[in-house]
Amino acid sequence: MSVSKKTILDCCNSHKIEFVNDITNYDTTFDRNYIRKKIIPIIKERWTSLNKVMLHNISLQNTYKNISIDYCNLIYDHIVIENKIDINILKSYPTYLYTIFLKYFISKIINYELNKNELSNLLSLLLNDNNDYPKCMLKNKKSIIRYNNFLYVVDEQPNHKVLEKLWDLKKDISFGNNKVSVKQIKDLGVYDELYKKGPITLKQFKGNEKIKLNRNNHQDLKKIFQDKSVPLWERDRFILLFSNNELLVAYGNEHTFISTELR
Repeated sequence: MSVSKKTILDCCNSHKIEFVNDITNYDTTFDRNYIRKKIIPIIKERWTSLNKVMLHNISLQNTYKNISIDYCNLIYDHIVIENKIDINILKSYPTYLYTIFLKYFISKIINYELNKNELSNLLSLLLNDNNDYPKCMLKNKKSIIRYNNFLYVVDEQPNHKVLEKLWDLKKDISFGNNKVSVKQIKDLGVYDELYKKGPITLKQFKGNEKIKLNRNNHQDLKKIFQDKSVPLWERDRFILLFSNNELLVAYGNEHTFISTELR
């Protein structure tokens, strides 16, 4: 603050503003209080302009911070694609920018300030060459996961398992942690054909499903996910739409696969 404690106290007293004294502020077993009570007074005896120097340094730090924020904002769209960091592009910038941009990215995406340990773990995630789903857990229950040379922000909420559910396609339906709406199916252009085959059975991805994406053959859905670089956590969130044990639609937040039976 650019206002001294004495000025604040004088203002409170002159305007009869009540305030509370926190008794823990006098406990020098806390490092912050020891510095305030024991160290700073000695320094001020020697260097009386300490407060002015500190205010000047704080002002400089704020300026540097604003410059870094402006620069990160300028290069953001070059590095971040669909809310995930392209690791190779970020690495094309100077190394001193890595931690600055990681902090900026996390703050912008999920409004969270990384602590020192989290930032160190995240930097290790960036610098290592392991693309087999290594992750950094944050204290807010989010995870930063590396896959296919991208850093993803993933919500680590427990997945409520539902074996299967019938859907008449007349209204929106929830399934586990996810849901599918009539409008979404209509937007895909398959509602009428899907309705004819109703009721539809909703299931979760297990790994042995097959879907017909061409006229002749069924393909393993798991292989399709691998070919399209669909990450593991997204596969678990897919809602599979079946009719008479035939997989017609694999519906996900980022990807959707439609059987030729509906085309």
